[in-house]
Amino acid sequence: MKHTYAILAANGLSVAFLVGALAGGPPAQAQSAPPVQWDGSNLGYGPGAGQGTTGKGNHAIGKSAGVNVTGSNNVALGNGAGKDVSTNWNLAIGEGAGSKVGGKNANQAIGYYAGTNVQGGWNQSFGRSAGQNVTGDYNDAYGFWAGTDTVGNNNAAYGANSGRNVKGNGNSAFGQEAGRNVMGDGNLAQGQNAGQQVEGDANLAQGKNAGQYVTGSNNLAAGAYAGYGVTGDGNTASGLAAGRNVTGDNNVAQGTAAGSGVQGSDNVSIGSNAGRGSTADRSVS
Repeated sequence: MKHTYAILAANGLSVAFLVGALAGGPPAQAQSAPPVQWDGSNLGYGPGAGQGTTGKGNHAIGKSAGVNVTGSNNVALGNGAGKDVSTNWNLAIGEGAGSKVGGKNANQAIGYYAGTNVQGGWNQSFGRSAGQNVTGDYNDAYGFWAGTDTVGNNNAAYGANSGRNVKGNGNSAFGQEAGRNVMGDGNLAQGQNAGQQVEGDANLAQGKNAGQYVTGSNNLAAGAYAGYGVTGDGNTASGLAAGRNVTGDNNVAQGTAAGSGVQGSDNVSIGSNAGRGSTADRSVS
């Protein structure tokens, strides 16, 4: 709530005015504020707010907020928020947030320039510059610059700079810098820098720097630096730096540096440094 009051104060607003405005109250409820602009349906409060708006039921609060809006029932709170919006039921809170939005409805952007240049609907962006340049629906971005430059649907990014430059659907990234530069569907990255530079589907990376530079699919890497540079499919690596640079399929490695550099398939390596560099198939080490 303190943050809300701070936003109001920064834009010269009183709490009483905000409550009255969003409830459709008369201009008389504003206190120590510039005149409210009414056109019978839209509300613009602040220098230049709501100018060029042709839609209905829009609320723009802040300097130059809600300018050139052709959609309806949009709310923009903050200097320059919610500009150039052509769809409906969008929410923009924060300086420059939620501007240049089109395609579909009901996008939410909260934070400094969050959720700008969005073509899609039902996307949520929370954090400074989060969720910018998104094309798609139902994408969630939480954190500084999280989820920017995303093309696809149902992607989630939680953490500073996580889930950036993603092209695909249903990818999830949890942790600072996790899940960046992903091209594929259904990948999950958990941990700092996990799951970066992935070109494949349904890969799981858990741990710091786990599962980076993977081009295969259905691989599991659990442990710091595990599963790096895997080009095969269906491999499982558990342990510090386990299962790195594997080109075969369906290998299992458990232990520090186990099963790294394996070129064969269907191998099991258990123990520190077990099975490293193996070219055999169906072996146990």
